[in-house]
Amino acid sequence: MSFNDHPMYTIQPPPPAARPMQQLRLSDTSTVVDMHTPQERSHSPQLDPFEKCPDDTPPPHHAHSSRQPSLSRSIKSVASVQSVRSMIERGSWFYRNSIFPHVWNKEVTVLWIVTGIVVTLYGLMYLGSSWDPQGKLARVPVGVLNNDIGYSTLPSLSPESQNIVAGLTRSNTPMGTLLEQYIFETPAVSGRLKWTNISRTGLTYQDAIDMVDRGDYWGIVYIPSNFSDNFLTNLHLNQTPAVKPQTLSVEYIWDQGRQFTIANFANQAVSGSLSGLSTSLAQAMANATSSNRTLLDPAFLITPIFVAPGRRHPVTKFGINLASYILPLLMWLSSMMSVTVVHKLLLARIPHLTGVKSAHDLPRANFPPVQIALASFALSGCFTLFHAFLGWGIFYILGGDDAFAYGNPGQVFGFLWFFSYACLGFMWLLSVIFGVDGFAIPASLLLIFQLTTSGAIVDHVAMADAVKIGQGFPFYWGLIGMRAYLFGTRTHLLTRSYLILLAWALGCTVLAIFLATRRLQNWRKAQLVKPAVDGLNVLGGTMRAV
Repeated sequence: MSFNDHPMYTIQPPPPAARPMQQLRLSDTSTVVDMHTPQERSHSPQLDPFEKCPDDTPPPHHAHSSRQPSLSRSIKSVASVQSVRSMIERGSWFYRNSIFPHVWNKEVTVLWIVTGIVVTLYGLMYLGSSWDPQGKLARVPVGVLNNDIGYSTLPSLSPESQNIVAGLTRSNTPMGTLLEQYIFETPAVSGRLKWTNISRTGLTYQDAIDMVDRGDYWGIVYIPSNFSDNFLTNLHLNQTPAVKPQTLSVEYIWDQGRQFTIANFANQAVSGSLSGLSTSLAQAMANATSSNRTLLDPAFLITPIFVAPGRRHPVTKFGINLASYILPLLMWLSSMMSVTVVHKLLLARIPHLTGVKSAHDLPRANFPPVQIALASFALSGCFTLFHAFLGWGIFYILGGDDAFAYGNPGQVFGFLWFFSYACLGFMWLLSVIFGVDGFAIPASLLLIFQLTTSGAIVDHVAMADAVKIGQGFPFYWGLIGMRAYLFGTRTHLLTRSYLILLAWALGCTVLAIFLATRRLQNWRKAQLVKPAVDGLNVLGGTMRAV
């Protein structure tokens, strides 16, 4: 037996050439693979999906068409829907040439619905909560402090004059009491605001100011002690000596810096109510003295009651009010950018910093993971410090010294920087949980949520009670601090603002550093073990080959 005749060494002919793979078409509903060779395809029956066939009459050239029902009848069944869909896919130009069917799938549909729900909820929350603040002024508490002592000079008048006064004032009812009755007993006025009668409590004018400054009331209508006596000076009662007519003046003490929108709306409501009272009083006095026009001073009928300005913590420029929440918003965005930039810069250096690999231009390093995390946070803090200075500088350039009427510029900058660290800790925690590429979405949603629930645009008093949840987030307390330094309003809450922001900064930072350290430790261990595992796998493969 020759060498070529041995069966072990017989050269076998090569296998037949594999059929060339035909065109593969994919879609979201079916996969069509043509496995026929050109020779087989020429002898196989061709189906035209757009060929018109009469009902229940199969086309003569279809060998298996006798088993198919008509198109109009089959559409009524569930199975025929899939057939129609497949037929459309094979015949439609859109499905044959467009990329859209290949990228739209069930996951995209779910995300499409979820994102729509998120946009709808935030739109309803943001617009719905601020849609009609004037219609919710009935929730705004406004006090009425009546310190009018009545007609103290009445006994010095003649009996005839006393009778005239009694006829004009409902049997010597003090004018302050008449004003109270008008406010609380007139439905059009009493339902406009949440009026509270704080008279006969021994409160003074300074007490009223302190209550407004503390935020107990949005405003207080103060009626002075000489209110009724000033009314008598406008009557020509043959007094000796002659008395100069005095204006019936009340003062509305209100805090404009507390929240610009609601404070102004409430001021308009109070001014409108007192203006209506003044008009009614002028009409009543004109009718009562119609028989004796010389009894009442003519100037009194023009403006019987004058509302003295009692604006506390005025907002001199609308831009300053805007800056009270735009500057904290900038610090939130600054923290997002800082965390993103630092993460992107350090991700490429982590193998070198942990000692897994060496950089060509740097000495070999092997830093503990906690030190790397702390350095990352400190580097982000440098970014936010620079951004806080820029935001403060823009505000200073636009407003000048007038923008710091209550707090000095250094205090405003210090608080803004302090607030930025609370935001930075929040961002670091989100980036550790969701990753550097995924934390921007929840951070942006939280920003919208805090803008809505912090009282930045419309105060909580004119919103639903559920919105008060925003008081637990840093943006609310950043807003309180900024308004305290810019306008001097509710300064007694500054200490609480610092403490709550410090709690947010420390809590989020410590938790973020702990989680980041654990992840760096696990990653470093995995990278150090991987070469050994790869070596064992190679060795095992070599041994098996041998």
